[in-house]
Amino acid sequence: MLLLPVPFVVLVTGFAPVARLLLIGGLTASVWVVDPDGLSGIIGGALLGQALVWGAVLYFATRFAARRRPPRAVAAAIAVLAVASLFPIYTTPFSSTGTSSNVLGILD
Repeated sequence: MLLLPVPFVVLVTGFAPVARLLLIGGLTASVWVVDPDGLSGIIGGALLGQALVWGAVLYFATRFAARRRPPRAVAAAIAVLAVASLFPIYTTPFSSTGTSSNVLGILD
């Protein structure tokens, strides 16, 4: 669930997993604590806010699917998403491996 690519908008747009948004948002928020200027607070707040909203949406969608679908269908969906995350499906300028990356490259 946390590795599913979701759209985000901060200074640029992209598709990144919720875990990545939490990581970058937490880092930016920690910079804001040390040096409270306006831009780092806005970026950190936007990233953390989007991560929390997408996390809640994905949580309730997953919960709904798990209750309405047979366990085999849920397990198959998890397997497909896990394999898909190994391909370059994430697009974000905040990655050191390039703008398009897989899960191993985006969480480095």
